[in-house]
Amino acid sequence: MLAKAIETLGVSKDVVGEGVINFTDQRLHLPIIGRSDLEYSQQVFIDAASSHSHSVAPFGLLEIKTSWDRLGKLKKDGSRSFLSPKVPLTPQRNHLIQVAFYKKCKPKHDAKLVYVTKDDFKVFDKNNCQDLTDENLENYYEEMVRTCLRRERQVLKYNDLTDKQKFITEIVKDLDPQFDHPFLWSIGDQFVKAAKELWSSNGGNK
Repeated sequence: MLAKAIETLGVSKDVVGEGVINFTDQRLHLPIIGRSDLEYSQQVFIDAASSHSHSVAPFGLLEIKTSWDRLGKLKKDGSRSFLSPKVPLTPQRNHLIQVAFYKKCKPKHDAKLVYVTKDDFKVFDKNNCQDLTDENLENYYEEMVRTCLRRERQVLKYNDLTDKQKFITEIVKDLDPQFDHPFLWSIGDQFVKAAKELWSSNGGNK
């Protein structure tokens, strides 16, 4: 289904996958780094639009979100059923923030967000989703920067600590680790276990 979505969007020329984006916002101490799923030329659409006096961005940027079938309950015969997800009616907020960052870095790119399941796909762009207009993407980018500023201020509170273990112990007390986050803790079971033990031993939830 992903291949069909990409074909429908006309992604075929000058395609770059997993492009590293390194962006510096002067309000932040550290750069913001991301990876775009697909960047591509929209020359075929530019050629088609020229005869109709329409304007088309020279490049496209596609962020892909996939959802997979999940194991369901056991059937009477002992086999497993599967639960099939549906494509969302609206984009998720954290996905919009991600696309907003890419758009900020690549202002000449036409940003799209596509959700793909085994049986279906849905493409969101500025034409069918108000959140993906340039103005609203700028608002989402500013929301991301505010989050980064809060995190940097939090770390800088402990800037004078020279003892590494003391630094770790103190900052852990002020953090919400979000252990239920869908992907941030995909770092290996042993490291997740160590993080939870550190969190628990320094005033976190038992």
